[in-house]
Amino acid sequence: DDMIRLQGGITITPKDAESAAKALAEYQKAGGGTMSTEAALSHPSKPPQIDGALDEWDFSKAVSVPAGPGRGGKAMAAYDDKFLYLAYQVADDSAFVNKGTDFAYLFKSGDLVDFILCTNPDADPKRKAGKGDLRLLFAPFQGKPTAIINQKVAEGGPSAPLKFASPGQSEEYDRVAILNDAQMAVKTTPDGYTLEAAVP
Repeated sequence: DDMIRLQGGITITPKDAESAAKALAEYQKAGGGTMSTEAALSHPSKPPQIDGALDEWDFSKAVSVPAGPGRGGKAMAAYDDKFLYLAYQVADDSAFVNKGTDFAYLFKSGDLVDFILCTNPDADPKRKAGKGDLRLLFAPFQGKPTAIINQKVAEGGPSAPLKFASPGQSEEYDRVAILNDAQMAVKTTPDGYTLEAAVP
């Protein structure tokens, strides 16, 4: 109920400084601090093999996604006439764990990677999701990697409406569904995981 000023101080030892330098190095290794914010989507001469290995991707051209010391990732995308291809390299000490029981709310219950596609170049960048926008989420669900699509306005696709509700607000989506025809592969490592997907 009240605010009071506390008296005291902080002592920073050489060991503290060493720990901070180590944490900063791990953060930068995971993509933090040197963030690339733009990457061109390539049109590969042949489709990448969806195996989670990422050998066919040049991650020196990836977009970096910092998420704090020891966490973060890099992402790439490509496309052809049939698929959108996505590749992620994630640093995480609890690799690809999501204990959610409702696929529509996996974004609240654990690990995932996502891709937000905005197909209207003239749309206001500060808008809420609307016509021409979609979000693809990739997360473990019921023991296997799963792809989910969220569309505020489902243009031409099957309807699967859902209202997301919280105590302060609610928002209706035309389509929130599992994409059974998406291909996915995940490989975990001691310090993270890689994920590869092909979405029709």
